[in-house]
Amino acid sequence: MGHLGFSYVGLIFLLMLIIPNFLWARRQPKETHFQNENMLLLVFERAGQVLVT
Repeated sequence: MGHLGFSYVGLIFLLMLIIPNFLWARRQPKETHFQNENMLLLVFERAGQVLVT
C-alpha cells in the first residue's frame, strides 16, 4: 500500500493559486467593470480553480 502523507510541493502550488486571488480581491481598482467579461472563460477559470484544489 502507498503512503498518504503531507505534500509540501502541493501546499506551495495551492498558495500560488490562492494568494494572488486574495490580493486582487483586496485591492481591486474602483473602475473595474465585469459586464463585458466572457462567460465561457469565466466558467473555465472557476472550473480550473476547483480542479486544482
